[in-house]
Amino acid sequence: MSTFQSLQNKVLDFFGAADAEMREEVKEAINDVIAEINDEVPYAKHTQATDTFTLTQGSTTVTGIPASDYDHVLRIYLTVLSRAQAPLTYLTYSEWNNRRLYDLGNDIPTHWTYWNNVFYVGPPPDSAYSGTMDYYKFDTALSADSDTGLLTDLYSRWERIIIEGAKARIHEYLATDEDMIQRANNKYQYGIRRFRSWTRRNLNKDPDATRVRNWKERRYNVATSSPYGNVRVF
Repeated sequence: MSTFQSLQNKVLDFFGAADAEMREEVKEAINDVIAEINDEVPYAKHTQATDTFTLTQGSTTVTGIPASDYDHVLRIYLTVLSRAQAPLTYLTYSEWNNRRLYDLGNDIPTHWTYWNNVFYVGPPPDSAYSGTMDYYKFDTALSADSDTGLLTDLYSRWERIIIEGAKARIHEYLATDEDMIQRANNKYQYGIRRFRSWTRRNLNKDPDATRVRNWKERRYNVATSSPYGNVRVF
């Protein structure tokens, strides 16, 4: 596992520089790359967490979620009859409105959606069911020299992508020749493609998982079927 400082040093050593201004540029470059990888490879969100909530009878609005470190959803399910786990199926907000689930009579909720930082379930619950949301945490910016991000914790061999991406950005900052900048970017993008392919094959294979980017309302790597009915793949 690499610390923020060790990542900085590997980039600085490549350029043979260690002054304070250059180090600040490298810090910013590393965090920019981590943010980009988070967006480009959503499957890489490997650190999972769980949050619980209680529905209000007759209300489609869910209170108590999301958590402050929420990035995207793995699954949401209810506890029914004190034992059974009833997974809820995701709908986009437009699908939610088209189906008018919120207008149906009270029943055990079967679907959920997300809009404007609020979760909704439908049909309106006929009881105050307890629920659980399994989700992935976002990778926050590194700050202290001893910080280690989720991506650098994942598998140390993939830290090379962060380093190559930071080097590409520093080449642009230094305004080196166009060929050098292009070669550095090509090397970084090749790493991104390999990382995306590897994580799709090896991470997050829960067959009932519905992964939703909270800022785009999109589903990723969703199983085409489950014991609870079919779900579409985006």
